[in-house]
Amino acid sequence: MLVDGINVVRELLKASVKVEKIVAIDGDNAEIIAIIDKARAMGVSVNVLDKKDFDRKFNFKNQGIVAYISEFKYCVINTI
Repeated sequence: MLVDGINVVRELLKASVKVEKIVAIDGDNAEIIAIIDKARAMGVSVNVLDKKDFDRKFNFKNQGIVAYISEFKYCVINTI
């Protein structure tokens, strides 16, 4: 599953969600750099692309960072 956004990716790293890979734009955005550093420290695979390649790969309005996560496992409310 692909998710995007600075705050979303930051919160995923804080939560118990398994982040498989992060892809980000190369640059000087302090928030993105902090997320990349934290992800690498946690052993998460990180790919950094220039803006042109990032926008080609992720052809939607974005904040310059996306994460691939495992699919969520949903349950029926009456089974809780």
